[in-house]
Amino acid sequence: MIKRNLRGFVNAYFRTLSIIFFLLFVIYSILSIGSEDYLRSLTSLISYSILPVVLGNTIVAIVYFYIKQKSIK
Repeated sequence: MIKRNLRGFVNAYFRTLSIIFFLLFVIYSILSIGSEDYLRSLTSLISYSILPVVLGNTIVAIVYFYIKQKSIK
């Protein structure tokens, strides 16, 4: 039961990440027509804003499943 819930949560998490990175790729493709300096500043801004969110969500997911496992036992 826990493996199925964990698998579903992990699938949803990576599906969300894939949607985010797909949107970033679309934005990158649209903006590749623009100037290189603007594109470089935009991608660095996105990397500094997205990466902490992904890391934070990973920690929250680990804590959530730890608490859920303790409450089931």
